[in-house]
Amino acid sequence: EQKARERDGGGMSRYRARAEEEELDREAFQEVQTFLEELLERPMLTIEGATEDDQQDTQIGILVLGRAQPAWDALAALLKDGVVLCEAANAIIPGVIKKVNKSKLAFKQMENHMKFIQVLQSWGVPANDCYNPNALHEGNDLRSVVRACYSLGAALQSNSELDWDGPVIGKPYASRNTRDFSVEQLKQQRLLASSGTAISLGSSTIMERPSVSRTGITAGFEYAGAGSSEISALGRGSSAVMERIPVSRTGITAGNDYVGAGSSEVSALGRGSSVVMERLPVSKIGITAGNEYVGSGSSSEVSALGKGSSATMERIPVSKLGITSGNEYAGSGSATEISAMALGSSRTMERVPISRTGITAGNDYAGSGSTTEVSAVSLGSSATMERASIGRTGITAGNEYAGSGS
Repeated sequence: EQKARERDGGGMSRYRARAEEEELDREAFQEVQTFLEELLERPMLTIEGATEDDQQDTQIGILVLGRAQPAWDALAALLKDGVVLCEAANAIIPGVIKKVNKSKLAFKQMENHMKFIQVLQSWGVPANDCYNPNALHEGNDLRSVVRACYSLGAALQSNSELDWDGPVIGKPYASRNTRDFSVEQLKQQRLLASSGTAISLGSSTIMERPSVSRTGITAGFEYAGAGSSEISALGRGSSAVMERIPVSRTGITAGNDYVGAGSSEVSALGRGSSVVMERLPVSKIGITAGNEYVGSGSSSEVSALGKGSSATMERIPVSKLGITSGNEYAGSGSATEISAMALGSSRTMERVPISRTGITAGNDYAGSGSTTEVSAVSLGSSATMERASIGRTGITAGNEYAGSGS
């Protein structure tokens, strides 16, 4: 328990549940072991050649291959080859399994299990109460073998053809309780069922119900006293308080005829303001008809909008054409003369005639000497600070001048 508390962090409920499950398994395995030993009339969990001191209580464990094992592991090891189960079946009915394979080969041991399962099913054990031989042979399904042994005990107690009075295990299968009813009993039951259950009867036992003598889709209408097939008050609407004119005209234009809208003439809405405003008959058509009606002349004349300020400002007739016509009109001379904008400050500032050309012309004019001299900008502080001649070159020259060693 102390180890369980340390492992589960104090979760004793899981430890108790696991302990109870192991206790139930231990009890079931012990009962199966006892049942098989009674059938075989010999103890099962013993080791050939072992002394009495080596034999352990089967509820604690036995020596198997020189190692102590729990009882259920030992039981699984003994049932693995199927020999014990086949011998138990032969103990119930001698010779029911004619040949029991005691070979160590796996397929021979599987044959023993298949024979035992066939005998169980022939004695009335359902297939889902049997076990899987492959799982048992691998030691993974011992619980299903225990259930199969309990099912064997139930079949021995329930199957009267076996006429078994020897040891059993568990409880018998439930027997079928067949009931035979007479024809009169079945007839009474049908009459009772036709009268309806309490739920279907509803309030019929406390409220009077008239017998239904009318059928059909209008039966409810007739029972309610709604009269014949005349229109109901809801359907009649306001016909009882408002005068209705009999309909004598039909057709899509009937409403138009009743309201006095006349023939196919244009309606008041369509006429618009034609009754209060004069409209001139349209005698001219075409895209320029509107222009002609407003008196703007023919299509060859320029409109007032197009004339602009020509009526108030003098316009000189255009006699010169070309890209320089505007320049000529402004009086700026011919195309070879330089404009006032291009002249710039030439009239107020003296300009020296250009007699030198080349990329160094500006430098020459500024008096900075020839191209071999260093400019004032390039001279820097050489005129005010002493400069030592460079006698060393290389990436370490600065380091050597600073005196930081070789």
